[in-house]
Amino acid sequence: MRDVTILGGGLAGLAAAKRCRDRGAAATVFEKHPYLGGHASSMSVDGFTFDEGPHVSFSKIDPVKQLLAAGVKGGYREFASVVSNWWNGYWVKHPAQVNLHGLPPDLVARCLTDFVHAAFAPETKPDNYRDWLLAQFGPAFSENFPFKYTRKYWTVEPAQMATEWIGPRVYKPKLEEVIRGAVGPVGENLHYITHFRYPLTGGFGSYTNAVMSDADVRTGHTLELLDPAKKRLHFANGATADYAALISSLPIPELVRRIKDCPPEVRAAANRLVCTSVCLVDVGVEREEGFPDGHWLYFYDEDICFARASYPHLRRTTSRPGAGGSRWKSTSRRTRRCRPPTC
Repeated sequence: MRDVTILGGGLAGLAAAKRCRDRGAAATVFEKHPYLGGHASSMSVDGFTFDEGPHVSFSKIDPVKQLLAAGVKGGYREFASVVSNWWNGYWVKHPAQVNLHGLPPDLVARCLTDFVHAAFAPETKPDNYRDWLLAQFGPAFSENFPFKYTRKYWTVEPAQMATEWIGPRVYKPKLEEVIRGAVGPVGENLHYITHFRYPLTGGFGSYTNAVMSDADVRTGHTLELLDPAKKRLHFANGATADYAALISSLPIPELVRRIKDCPPEVRAAANRLVCTSVCLVDVGVEREEGFPDGHWLYFYDEDICFARASYPHLRRTTSRPGAGGSRWKSTSRRTRRCRPPTC
């Protein structure tokens, strides 16, 4: 292919364009926003830098790490992650299943009893995330922690979620680790993100430079119609473009809805895909102290509307006004985060 058209100017679309250019193919990128980076972008408001979500880079793949480092010309800092949970008035180190010390004794006793039963129960193949959690942790821990968080963040019941996505994201402890974390504090960090990297300036969006190329990038182009028979794209601003080869980084349902004469079975399959809508609220305040310890925090209480909080000022090298929040400022945006595969 010598001429490639790409829909979407986020990291995926830009990386595709860079790969095309590296291999000698012409690449044209169409992006609906007036800026690039998609969900990996950052914006500046009155001297404050806000990310499109609480992003950090924690890849352990050396080529990826080298690519991102080159994108910010080596201007990043690596941190040992500090992650915590808020549960019914208690701060609990993450992951909670190995940090039960200090919680109400009756809850800890029930959790430990369940963990023992789970450790010696016959191994089964769970049908969904709910069954997986019960098999690993038992009902006491599952009902108080991951069940509640799943309903808040993913907005579905755990039984509606599959298990292929779990991997290292939910720590599966040994019984001795659970007992050790119940009788006293644990110093070891057992979160699957033990270290992460973050740019010194410009927010996470600075990493977008790692996949920039000399591709023809056209912002302000929202796709209205994709005509595969004529190989033509129609945009909301009235522009049209013909393509020889097409790469799309758009969400599948969004793309399918715009394909002319798309087969009904494909539309039906796309309509069965689900995602959640996430409202991001950014706030800058006029102090450095008084915040909980933690680069990011999880909130389990169902009477608290938000599920996560992130503290960008902890990802700075210096404490200086305007570098992440010293005056009050707030913005809100809406984005979408894909849910793990559903059953």
